[in-house]
Amino acid sequence: MERKLIDVVKMRVTDVMVGDVINKDPESTSGWFAVHELQQLPSGEINAVGATSKLSIVAGPYDIVGVQIQETLQVSVAPPAIPHVA
Repeated sequence: MERKLIDVVKMRVTDVMVGDVINKDPESTSGWFAVHELQQLPSGEINAVGATSKLSIVAGPYDIVGVQIQETLQVSVAPPAIPHVA
């Protein structure tokens, strides 16, 4: 069986890549989205856009965002214990 562990790291928005799961607030438990597109704006800011374009982050190139790093663990699953009947 596989289990997924998620670590949240802080990263500059310039280092974010398409496919990363990000949030402007690394401490938040909601509002995370997968980056579908990155756009460099004329102002120099970066617009990280989700797939539906409803979620996005506009940030300066050195602003910090939260990025989820996923690790997959293989876990052996033991059968459920059968109670001993005396």
